[in-house]
Amino acid sequence: MKRGLYVVLLTVAVIMGFSCSKTKSYTDYLNDQRDAINKLISENDFIILNDFPKDSVFKEKEYVNLNGLYLRIIKPGDEKRAVEGETKILCRVQCYMSLQDSIPFENFSAGTYPFEFTYNVMTNNDDYQQYFLSEGLNVPLQFVGDGAEVSLIVPFQIGSTYASSYYTPMYFERVKYVWRD
Repeated sequence: MKRGLYVVLLTVAVIMGFSCSKTKSYTDYLNDQRDAINKLISENDFIILNDFPKDSVFKEKEYVNLNGLYLRIIKPGDEKRAVEGETKILCRVQCYMSLQDSIPFENFSAGTYPFEFTYNVMTNNDDYQQYFLSEGLNVPLQFVGDGAEVSLIVPFQIGSTYASSYYTPMYFERVKYVWRD
């Protein structure tokens, strides 16, 4: 009888140990992300617009919320638009690799080293692409032209391989797109 009681108690202890683990849930990561993005917006006095400006001109610190991705067009570039799957883009970024409180802001200025990708083709061919190339980095290309500069807050769900692996949103302070001929 005592042996049976010990087995039951041990089983309950093991189950309790697993159910009380400190592993974060996906919901926890989403909440952390929301808090980090809200903190970034608040600390920088960003103004969040619900609608895209009709003339595509953003004032200082204005961003539009595009389903969780925040976009500010700094320079719209020329009238020429990228073609999905065809236009090769040379991209320079200046960004913060993480917005989470537990990971300090790193001003990762890869602005001096461009990387190349094809609009809406998600293949990571080099180290910079795994850190930066993402659906989020492609979104502005539907609104801007060759030579454009934007600022972005990209949630991890549409972020790079790095961002989605570590559940971290990224703040792209400046992104410059140049079409390759």
